[in-house]
Amino acid sequence: MLPNDFPPWQTVSWWFRRFVRRFMFQTIHDVALMLDRERVGRAASPTGGVIDSQSVKAPEAKQEVTTRARRSSGASATSRWTPMGGF
Repeated sequence: MLPNDFPPWQTVSWWFRRFVRRFMFQTIHDVALMLDRERVGRAASPTGGVIDSQSVKAPEAKQEVTTRARRSSGASATSRWTPMGGF
């Protein structure tokens, strides 16, 4: 459902597909962003970025194996002695 001010849906769909194919939405966004940055007195393109702790992988630490973990039969809801598919 389109607002009454819009042309028929076929026309809107045609223009949308045309813009998408030509990457017009990304271009419009980039130009609007640059104009907005210049309007508030900043450089058109950012000169730096922010990296948070979740986007940087920590170096792997040496892992020492001391003991092997054991699995008890009571650790799971089913024991190994439960028949498979016991319906």
